[in-house]
Amino acid sequence: MQLLRVQDRIWEETFSSDSEPVLVCKCTLPLLSRMEGKAQKRINRYYARLEALFQRQCRGRLFSQAERQRQEARAVSHPFEPWRAELSYSHELDEDSLLVSLTFFHSHGAELPLSRRQSIRWDLDAGFPEMGP
Repeated sequence: MQLLRVQDRIWEETFSSDSEPVLVCKCTLPLLSRMEGKAQKRINRYYARLEALFQRQCRGRLFSQAERQRQEARAVSHPFEPWRAELSYSHELDEDSLLVSLTFFHSHGAELPLSRRQSIRWDLDAGFPEMGP
């Protein structure tokens, strides 16, 4: 077993309109580091793509929806609280696998926040998700 470290890959950005924060996005995903290995590179590519997808959602759909809600609130002199979107993870590492649990959190305005969780167990020798029973 090669030594494997799991570090944080972090991206965060605040999107503003008319100098007012509209959307705050934060993405913290795993970054595996070890001396070499296709499996580790494959897993890192997966999370890099997931981060890029999250960024596109923040810059596109979420920002436009949050900005529309801000404009509607300002049109009737109501307060506006910036939306928040966060993608984060936790992990458990054992001898030959890595369990990564992702949590997506989204809050906007007075509506109840949305939170979803999904887990993936990675085979560290192959770099592919393990298939369940």
